[in-house]
Amino acid sequence: MRLSRALNIEDLRQITRRRLPRIVYEYLEGGSEDEVTLAANREVFEAIKFAPRQLLRAEIDRLLALLGCASIDDLGPQYLRSAQREPAVVRALPLARLRSA
Repeated sequence: MRLSRALNIEDLRQITRRRLPRIVYEYLEGGSEDEVTLAANREVFEAIKFAPRQLLRAEIDRLLALLGCASIDDLGPQYLRSAQREPAVVRALPLARLRSA
């Protein structure tokens, strides 16, 4: 699998395992002694569930004040949807008298 196709931590772990020398991978991946703390940390982390609230009505104000000027916040999520969206938003900012943060 290519790094650009990794979707989650497990995908990254598998890529890392294939690319690094075994001793380096085991050092980074492992915990000390019997790895009790490592196992406990993973258990707690895996218990966390994210519930995306897509399709819910949300009124989000994407504007912010930056050095006294109206601006728009992070454009990164636009790029995830389409490589063309972020540049299009940036080109439109002057028309709305906004700046990218």
